[in-house]
Amino acid sequence: MIAEFLYNPPSHGNNAHCGTLLELKDGSLLAAWYSYPGNHDYEDARLVVARRRAGDGQWQPSTSLLEKFSSSAGNPLLFQEGGSETLTLFFVLLKGNYWNHSVLHSCSSLDSGFSWSVPSVVWKDKGMMVRHPPLVLEDSSMLLPAYDEKSNRSLLLRGKGDSWHVDKVFEDIPLIQPVLIEDSSGRLTAFFRPADEPRRVWRAHSTDKGKRWSNPIQTLLPCPLSGVAAFSTPHCLCVVYNHSLERRVPLSLAASYDGGISWSEPWNLDETAQEVSYPSFIVGSDGMIHGVYTFNRRMLKYISFSEEELYERTGKDRAV
Repeated sequence: MIAEFLYNPPSHGNNAHCGTLLELKDGSLLAAWYSYPGNHDYEDARLVVARRRAGDGQWQPSTSLLEKFSSSAGNPLLFQEGGSETLTLFFVLLKGNYWNHSVLHSCSSLDSGFSWSVPSVVWKDKGMMVRHPPLVLEDSSMLLPAYDEKSNRSLLLRGKGDSWHVDKVFEDIPLIQPVLIEDSSGRLTAFFRPADEPRRVWRAHSTDKGKRWSNPIQTLLPCPLSGVAAFSTPHCLCVVYNHSLERRVPLSLAASYDGGISWSEPWNLDETAQEVSYPSFIVGSDGMIHGVYTFNRRMLKYISFSEEELYERTGKDRAV
């Protein structure tokens, strides 16, 4: 496993949280997160970006992403549609005292993230937030996993560019920060973190490209009210989460070789005593798995490992 820390620029304060990770078409990696100077992650927060060029053995120093806004910025999300040269950055700006007063914005880049367009509002209603990238569907529309910070409900937004509408609301259960993945059979699975009891990772699935969804059900994976990530390989579904009911440690990975019914024993990716949380993971074009996550709220940590190591650590004989 490869590991490296990503730090804030010198002028951005001591704290870092909520990373997003994207592989560019040339194989470079782009990571973004938000920094903040004090004890509260919603006060004076700014966006940060770092780059790891293809073939380089380490990350370049981070820099400011966009200008310093008059209000706090948070939850950056990087996305690039296959076949397009355009990068999209989603993020929120606080128009009040907490995240339930946030407004979702986006901007775009045509030069691999070196410069960005003027941000525009994606969703006018306060409280709409995102954490993980959209899925591109067969008709070229997208499903963007989102959540309402005010009502603690997960939603799927369907659309493209700056035109989105609510396509699905997961009612009744307080679930937030959904992540969408598509497996090798074409089935869509959504994983959620809870906003309240019971403290388990939840999942729902769709067999018709997101037109209809099953009701969310609990998995056997614990969740201490913290963000999760997910990705798929040709052989399994993987969830990255905190294997605990109380603390945001350790950061673990569990794999399912039967579509999410049963899960491997946790592979602890990081067993430090400090908070390790809010992962973002992707499968690279080289077959390597890449991820970033919050480390002790002071920095981000990047790790990378091969599919072979994943299967060795979580093979079917280790399922529970």
